[in-house]
Amino acid sequence: MKKSNNAVFLIIAIIVNVLTYTINLFGGSSISFYHLISINLIFISISSYYFFSRKDFLNPVGLFFISWLLLVGISQLKLSYFQHYWSIKAWVVILGSFMSFLLGYMYIKIFLLKSKKKNDQGINTERLFWVIVTLVALCILSLLIEINALKFIPLFSEDPSAYKMFSYKFFHFIVVLVAIVPPLTILYKSNKGKRNIWYFNIISIIIPILIVSRQLIIFEVVTMLIVYHYCIKPFKLKTIFVISICAIILFSAASVLRQQDSEFMFEASNFKDAQFSLIAQPYMYFTMGFDNVNNLVNYNVQFDNGKRLLKGLELFTRIEINISSGEEYLVTPTFTAPTYLYSLYLDFGVLGTLIAPFLIGVIISLLYEKRESNNLNIVIYSMMLYCLLFSFFVNWYYNTTMILFFVVTILIKFLVTKNRTRISIKK
Repeated sequence: MKKSNNAVFLIIAIIVNVLTYTINLFGGSSISFYHLISINLIFISISSYYFFSRKDFLNPVGLFFISWLLLVGISQLKLSYFQHYWSIKAWVVILGSFMSFLLGYMYIKIFLLKSKKKNDQGINTERLFWVIVTLVALCILSLLIEINALKFIPLFSEDPSAYKMFSYKFFHFIVVLVAIVPPLTILYKSNKGKRNIWYFNIISIIIPILIVSRQLIIFEVVTMLIVYHYCIKPFKLKTIFVISICAIILFSAASVLRQQDSEFMFEASNFKDAQFSLIAQPYMYFTMGFDNVNNLVNYNVQFDNGKRLLKGLELFTRIEINISSGEEYLVTPTFTAPTYLYSLYLDFGVLGTLIAPFLIGVIISLLYEKRESNNLNIVIYSMMLYCLLFSFFVNWYYNTTMILFFVVTILIKFLVTKNRTRISIKK
């Protein structure tokens, strides 16, 4: 970014704050201190995204400013009676974790990437093709086994919660592995694979629809777009912006299909002003998690000391872990998104919410710097970026399915890559 652009942002920030304080003091405005915080955080988020993403608008730091700090700012509008002013401890956890992530990311950028080993890693496209074929075949077979054992398909069930019960032993974990197929097909084509494999993407969409898993579809679309952006053709910023707006609109429209009109959502959200009823659902979805964290940290919680992390690894360790759901600390059972900090705090307290984000920042920085258009690093990075983008929602880093995605993708990487290592000194 040019120095002139930095100066413009600084001048705008000063003008916005001066005008806001002046109106608040002399104009009889009802703007509260928290509204001022909201205005500043929103401005800082947008300007920081512009700064960090000037070369690549999918830069993880820039995106985290939007998916975390911007939403923190919006949450301070306090449009719902469910939302209360945060304690100092909550601010330390929420903003401290954000700063910790930035420190982890910059630590790699500044100290560990001055000299590095570059990997010119090629892909064995024929081997990758048969990996995709085998993966899809196993997913279809496992789905048929589940349907035969459970005697129903969630999409055609009259029970709206049928998708929660659709799981038969370890076969369900194989079924959901279909979600990593779309980014793999993009990688195959980017490496000049000659076979027609696009129909595998159709199968990858049909299976999540059958088992009614919206999150799998979102995961497939997001990771596929990220891999396409880096491996085939970069998207324009306006294209991603339009896609994001359409996604929010479709998400809100889904409530209509569930017979949840704006009046219902207004009542469920406990909104203060009826004129905002149309935005009730997306607003609560994107911001309520922070208030759940505020509610959590104000309780005298008995920490689980890592049991929640081990719960996510239960599939691999085969050790059964019994823990509470943690739902007793939610503000309301209607909006259960707890952000990724919720389980970290329940496990390790404030210390966990500071150390874990630092480590996440380190890992994402390494993956981002080592991303290559011709290897599996970009697929792994797309998964990590997905977890980061939805950190306002839940802790995907603790999720068994997501951990399985990472493990399988890393195994595929060792199976299909051809290493040609060389030393490169970064000046």
